[in-house]
Amino acid sequence: QTHKNIEIIVVNDGSKDGSEAIIKGFFDERILYISLEHRGVSAARNYGLKQAKGDYAVFFDSDDLMLPHYLETLNRIIAENSGVQLLAAKYNYYKDGKTKQLLVLQNLPEGWYSRSLFIKGNILACNYCIHIKNKPFHLFPEERELASMEDWLFLLSNLENQKIFIGNEICLSMREHNERSMNNNQKVIVARKKATDPFLKAVVEGYI
Repeated sequence: QTHKNIEIIVVNDGSKDGSEAIIKGFFDERILYISLEHRGVSAARNYGLKQAKGDYAVFFDSDDLMLPHYLETLNRIIAENSGVQLLAAKYNYYKDGKTKQLLVLQNLPEGWYSRSLFIKGNILACNYCIHIKNKPFHLFPEERELASMEDWLFLLSNLENQKIFIGNEICLSMREHNERSMNNNQKVIVARKKATDPFLKAVVEGYI
C-alpha cells in the first residue's frame, strides 16, 4: 500500500493450512497474527476489531485484491470529510484476466448515502471502512445461520443514525470463483430470510 501508517491483523479462523508459517514468513512489526477455534467469519472479524489500535478499520477477504492506492484513497476521504464514520471506495470483479464492474455501483455518483441505499441488498460486500477509535459501533452478528449476510447486517445496523461516504475511485478487485460464499444459492436464501425477518417485522409494526 502507498499509505504506510497501518496495522495488519490476520485472524486465522481455525484453518489447518499452514497459515501461521506463511504469515510469519512475511515478518513485519505491523502484522498481528491471531489463531482462533473455528467460529465463523463474524466472530473472527469481531475479535480482530477488538485488538485493533488504529482509528479506522477495513476488512479484507481471501478472494479480494487490494490495489496499492486503496488505503491512501480512504485516508484522503477521511481528511476531506470531517467526522466521517463510514466510508468506501468502489471495486470491480476479475476472472481469467478480465474485469467487470457492478452496474449499480458504477453509476453511483461520489457522495453521501443513507441506509435506504442498502435496504434491497449490499452493493459493497465487505469493502468498507469504519471509524472504531472512541466511537460506538455495532459488531458483526455472530449467528452461524447468518453467514453471507453479515456484511449487509453490519452496514444496516451502523447506518441507522448516520450516512456513508462512497468515493468514485476503483480501489479493489474481487476474484470470481465457484467457491465464493454468495454462489451457494440455498445457503444464501436461508441466511437472507433470517436476516430480513426482523426488518419485515419492524415494517409491519411501524418502526421503519
